[in-house]
Amino acid sequence: MTRPAPEDVRTITCIGAGVIGGGWAAYFLARGYRVVAWDPAEDAETRLRHLVGQAWPALVELGLSEGASQDNLVVEHDLAAACAQADFVQESAPEDLELKRTLLADIDAATPPGVVISSSTSGYAMSEMQDRCARPERTVVGHPFNPPYLIPLVEVVGGNMTSADVVAWT
Repeated sequence: MTRPAPEDVRTITCIGAGVIGGGWAAYFLARGYRVVAWDPAEDAETRLRHLVGQAWPALVELGLSEGASQDNLVVEHDLAAACAQADFVQESAPEDLELKRTLLADIDAATPPGVVISSSTSGYAMSEMQDRCARPERTVVGHPFNPPYLIPLVEVVGGNMTSADVVAWT
């Protein structure tokens, strides 16, 4: 199974468009990535575009990477379609263990096999969340300090079934 080298990642799928998910999306857009977002809320796209717009002036002041643009944001209404486009997935769903277990399994099923799946969580170990994934070796906690676009520090922790190379890659 091959995964893209970190420097070859071009499209990041952000699952969850709340404060943390929106912060991740803004950060990735400012770094020049194409961001495909998914959130089940009916007003998710409106809220996400507002969050990114609110963060953008600070990101401009900090310095944008080549190719950075809010126009690189695509909102998908189908989870599988969003995940199918990913070179990397950042999940930021609410802190509910059952939700995260189910969602990570769904993301795992829909995402190309070599793609790393990262979860923003402050309350759960990856070992608790990865147990329903068909390929748990590619799942990792990637929990940011908040807001992600202003404080570029991320806690990266694998689970019992996470491959060491996934932690290093992340």
